[in-house]
Amino acid sequence: MSGDVVDIEQRVFEMLGERKHTPEIAAELGMSPKEALPIVLKVIDERGTPNLARARRAIDHLATIRVV
Repeated sequence: MSGDVVDIEQRVFEMLGERKHTPEIAAELGMSPKEALPIVLKVIDERGTPNLARARRAIDHLATIRVV
Protein backbone atom coordinates (compact mmCIF):
# COMPACT_ATOMS: atom_id res chain seq x y z
CA MET A 1 0.00 0.00 0.00
CA SER A 2 2.73 2.52 0.87
CA GLY A 3 4.40 1.76 -2.48
CA ASP A 4 1.17 2.80 -4.21
CA VAL A 5 1.13 6.09 -2.29
CA VAL A 6 4.74 6.79 -3.25
CA ASP A 7 3.94 5.99 -6.90
CA ILE A 8 0.91 8.32 -6.85
CA GLU A 9 2.91 11.12 -5.23
CA GLN A 10 5.72 10.65 -7.76
CA ARG A 11 3.23 10.81 -10.64
CA VAL A 12 1.63 13.95 -9.15
CA PHE A 13 5.12 15.50 -8.91
CA GLU A 14 5.75 14.65 -12.57
CA MET A 15 2.40 16.08 -13.65
CA LEU A 16 3.15 19.29 -11.76
CA GLY A 17 6.33 19.48 -13.83
CA GLU A 18 4.15 19.15 -16.92
CA ARG A 19 2.24 22.19 -15.62
CA LYS A 20 -0.96 20.26 -15.16
CA HIS A 21 -3.56 21.64 -12.80
CA THR A 22 -5.46 19.77 -10.10
CA PRO A 23 -8.49 18.90 -12.30
CA GLU A 24 -6.20 17.35 -14.94
CA ILE A 25 -4.22 15.49 -12.27
CA ALA A 26 -7.43 14.25 -10.69
CA ALA A 27 -8.77 13.01 -14.04
CA GLU A 28 -5.58 11.04 -14.71
CA LEU A 29 -5.66 9.53 -11.22
CA GLY A 30 -9.34 8.64 -11.60
CA MET A 31 -10.58 10.75 -8.71
CA SER A 32 -12.43 13.98 -8.18
CA PRO A 33 -10.51 17.24 -7.88
CA LYS A 34 -11.72 17.47 -4.27
CA GLU A 35 -10.09 14.08 -3.53
CA ALA A 36 -6.90 14.92 -5.43
CA LEU A 37 -6.33 18.35 -3.91
CA PRO A 38 -4.92 17.08 -0.57
CA ILE A 39 -2.45 14.85 -2.43
CA VAL A 40 -1.37 17.71 -4.71
CA LEU A 41 -0.92 20.06 -1.76
CA LYS A 42 1.04 17.42 0.18
CA VAL A 43 3.42 16.89 -2.74
CA ILE A 44 3.94 20.64 -3.19
CA ASP A 45 4.46 21.11 0.54
CA GLU A 46 6.94 18.24 0.90
CA ARG A 47 8.75 18.33 -2.45
CA GLY A 48 7.84 21.54 -4.20
CA THR A 49 7.52 21.19 -7.95
CA PRO A 50 10.08 20.21 -10.59
CA ASN A 51 10.15 23.79 -11.86
CA LEU A 52 10.74 25.13 -8.35
CA ALA A 53 13.57 22.62 -7.87
CA ARG A 54 15.17 23.81 -11.14
CA ALA A 55 14.84 27.43 -10.04
CA ARG A 56 16.49 26.66 -6.69
CA ARG A 57 19.40 24.93 -8.46
CA ALA A 58 19.80 27.91 -10.79
CA ILE A 59 19.82 30.33 -7.86
CA ASP A 60 22.39 28.21 -6.06
CA HIS A 61 24.52 28.18 -9.20
CA LEU A 62 24.28 31.97 -9.54
CA ALA A 63 25.38 32.33 -5.92
CA THR A 64 28.64 30.57 -6.76
CA ILE A 65 29.57 33.02 -9.52
CA ARG A 66 32.24 35.48 -8.45
CA VAL A 67 32.64 38.80 -10.25
CA VAL A 68 36.03 40.41 -9.95
